[in-house]
Amino acid sequence: MYLDKTRSVLIECSRTGNVISYSDLVGKAELPFDISNINGICLLSELLAKINSDCLLNKEPLLGVVAVRKDTSRPGGGFFSFAEENNLLPVGSSEVSKDAFFVQTLNDVFLFFK
Repeated sequence: MYLDKTRSVLIECSRTGNVISYSDLVGKAELPFDISNINGICLLSELLAKINSDCLLNKEPLLGVVAVRKDTSRPGGGFFSFAEENNLLPVGSSEVSKDAFFVQTLNDVFLFFK
């Protein structure tokens, strides 16, 4: 239930060439997560990891890249850890490499879901 709604919100954002903050995603997807505490953050992180896993299985770019931190306008550490765990990004990559991966993945998502 939450997976489909969240995926739909992320696709809607990507079709318009926009990112969405975690807090706005929680609201728009009507998720019952309080991301002001660690439990809510973990639940959202797990949900985005599941969406990204499904993307890999379906040969799609990582849709979770569209969800970003409000303060940095880039994904949190969970996104990059997922990429490292799935051999999409070398383990221990520099911030410059992570930024390049983020930009490339975001562009791939925007093109794919256009």
